[in-house]
This record gives sequence, structure tokens and C-alpha cells, in this order.
Amino acid sequence: MACQLQRCWVHILRKGHELKLRHPEAADAGAWVDSIHQLYLEAQALISQPGYAQLVESIRGTYRQSFEQRLLTHITPALTSRILEQARLAKFLSRKINEVCVFVQFPDVPSENNPAERGVRPIVIARKVCGGSRSEDGSKTKMILMSLLHTAQVRKMDPITAVEQMLLGNPMFAK
Repeated sequence: MACQLQRCWVHILRKGHELKLRHPEAADAGAWVDSIHQLYLEAQALISQPGYAQLVESIRGTYRQSFEQRLLTHITPALTSRILEQARLAKFLSRKINEVCVFVQFPDVPSENNPAERGVRPIVIARKVCGGSRSEDGSKTKMILMSLLHTAQVRKMDPITAVEQMLLGNPMFAK
């Protein structure tokens, strides 16, 4: 897909929370995590302002670059932290810096993937309960169909019509 990837902030913040729980004696690491969380909250507050989504994309891109730069400046010293979890999180964020603030430039992109995870959960539970389809091809086919049907549902499309169009060779999700 030709799109930009947004890393899930819930997962990033959870890693930070786990770091604080594992190392309560490291006040500097805790403060580091708190300041990352604060930066995220500032970004959320910015995009929540009335009219923000209507700003020109390049202006929103400038805000995104500013947040990315602030985050990068903040995480760089932690790359060599004596606390392994902090260094790992800092390295992850520095490698994925272009994927953590996409939501600032594109406010319709969620900063977390919880809805997607909740959407997949019933399918995973059903697969676990029924033991799967007992073949690799059957599992692949079922997962593809479930993905297409769920996507149609999220886009408020009639699933029967969507599948019918797909079988007729028409693009299911054309704009």
C-alpha cells in the first residue's frame, strides 16, 4: 500500500510504563518516559484544536517535523543508557522517528491501533475455538475473506455487494 505507517503510541507508552515499573529506582529514566508522554499529549492537544485539520498539509507537516525533531533531541541521550529497556526504546524511536508523528500531519490517521486490534480479536478467538480450518490454504483463504469483509464493514459497504464486485473483477475499494 502506498501510505505512511503510523506507529502505535499506546504500545510506545506501554513500553515506557513497563520501564518505570521495572526500574523504580531510576528517577531519571522515569522522568524521561514522562517527558515522552508529555510530548505525545502536546501533539494530541495540537491536533484537537478547532480548525487544525483544515490547515494546509504542508503547515501540518511543519508541525510534524517539529515534534519529530523534539522527540529525536530528547531520545538521543538515552541511546546509551545503562538501563537496557530505555536504550532499546530510544533506539526503536530513533529508527522509527518518521513513523511516530504521522498523525500530526494527517489528523485522520489515528495515533494508536487499538480499533484495529479490537476488530481482529473476534476472528482470532473464533479461529482458536474452532481449531482453525485444518489446512494452510484454508486458513489463508478464510483470513483474506475475513479481512475483506471486515474492511467492507468498516467502510460501511454492503458486504454482499462488495464481494460480488470483487468476484466480477471490479476494484472493491476504489475511491
